[in-house]
Amino acid sequence: MPTVDEELERIRRLLEGAHERGLVGALGDEDKVEGHHNPGAHGAGELEPDDEGMLFVESFRNVTSVPRGFTRGRNRPRPLSLVTTVVIHQTAVGGGFGLSARLLARHQGQAFSARQDRYRDTPYHGVYSPIDRASVVQWPAWVHSFHGNGANDYSVGWAYDGKLPGDVLDLHGARSALRHFVTAMREVGVGLRYVEAHRQHSNQRGGDPGAGIWSLVVRPLLDELGLEERADHTTGSGLKLPSDWRRA
Repeated sequence: MPTVDEELERIRRLLEGAHERGLVGALGDEDKVEGHHNPGAHGAGELEPDDEGMLFVESFRNVTSVPRGFTRGRNRPRPLSLVTTVVIHQTAVGGGFGLSARLLARHQGQAFSARQDRYRDTPYHGVYSPIDRASVVQWPAWVHSFHGNGANDYSVGWAYDGKLPGDVLDLHGARSALRHFVTAMREVGVGLRYVEAHRQHSNQRGGDPGAGIWSLVVRPLLDELGLEERADHTTGSGLKLPSDWRRA
């Protein structure tokens, strides 16, 4: 007779297998890809740019698996019902992620496409690229990525690609990108209710995402997006939101 733990593990494996089969079965044959990214009909999965010249990329819709070489997340999917929260980050890379000559050559000199490739090595579910003026939603919420320490289990991560203070904050672009990210997640059934900062889950990330992004980008969108700021919620060594981040 199997033990209770063995039986629970068997059920867990069955559920995960059914979830994976459902994900793949929901796509047409033309959508199925090796790995985790299908560039889509326009080369990057772009939607039409808006009046401000921004691009909105939803490559996450064609993700069917996590590649074995991806070390910043689990290879097994998680139930969408676990995901309730957006954790906000900045990449803390001055000027945003750079591109090597080799990576650019691989993409025939197309910086936007190459930067998406670079972003897919990060654990963020969504990224805003000010240099490209592009909102990229790259990982589905069922991908359990290692972006936010103690928040990893129940959250998706969104990042502004830059270093603040230091870089000029693209306020319109950042707000549009965060709005796009939350909307795209909800369209596929993710019940996002809360928003938190990375600092709330690690004392090594005290400036992540920083006062500028939190007070000027996140807080003005709370009512519009129906998100609740959980300023005092922390995990592990995390720190509460400071008062000067909450002035907007």
